[in-house]
Amino acid sequence: EVEALLKADGADTLLAEPEIAAEFYLTLAQKKTFRVILQPGIVEGLREVKNEWEIAQLKRASEITDQAYLQVREHIHAGQTELEVAAELEKAMRLAGSERFNLTIVAAGPNSAYPHHWASDYVIRKGDFVTMDYGCTINGYHSDLTRTIVVGKASEKQKEIYNTVRRAHDAAFAAIRAGAVSQEVDGVARTIIDNSPYKGAFLHNLGHGIGLDIHEGTGLVPGNTNVLRAGMVVSDEPVTDVMVAAIAFAIASFLSSVCLHCSR
Repeated sequence: EVEALLKADGADTLLAEPEIAAEFYLTLAQKKTFRVILQPGIVEGLREVKNEWEIAQLKRASEITDQAYLQVREHIHAGQTELEVAAELEKAMRLAGSERFNLTIVAAGPNSAYPHHWASDYVIRKGDFVTMDYGCTINGYHSDLTRTIVVGKASEKQKEIYNTVRRAHDAAFAAIRAGAVSQEVDGVARTIIDNSPYKGAFLHNLGHGIGLDIHEGTGLVPGNTNVLRAGMVVSDEPVTDVMVAAIAFAIASFLSSVCLHCSR
């Protein structure tokens, strides 16, 4: 089919992303009527701005992910393992129609300090932070959601940490709009944390593009001078997904606002 399309257009060269599956690349490379050149970003750049259908898939994926959180959070308790919580999240998403899952991170207690902790057999204790960072796919389009709760009653220190991150998130959320520079949005959140008692603890980039890949397109990272355009979809971590419009709004307006929910 690819060969026929190129022939119809009179083209003798096919540009492909280096991430193309090896089997597919080798099949194409054996063709004699055209050549294949690996060109980073050639397709990903075209995918940065989403159309209405794509946005609908992203909204549905985010809706399923958020509903899974609302279902599971009420049952998280001391004595469970991170793996058990991860399994419950994935079960809820699968039953709601998810095709597959991203890495389901459940990080409790000391593990919650690590942005990309693998869910383990760590047993959740009363007073632990439990951070869930996970997502699903609908028609190939991803969601990426982070929620944090405390099992039992949150301490004053936990409230301080959480509220610092929340302020950084909310300020960045307000800064995400068409025409904003990616690194400047990251800087809004980073400045708030650096002006708090937790200066230097922001070890994670603010966000990344989301679409057919969980990480794609423009990242909200230091040094990235790309300008956000209407229709781009980016994450504002560690909380929710955002679609860039004339002003910022949630990728799914029905997503629950993040709160320091205290479980049993």
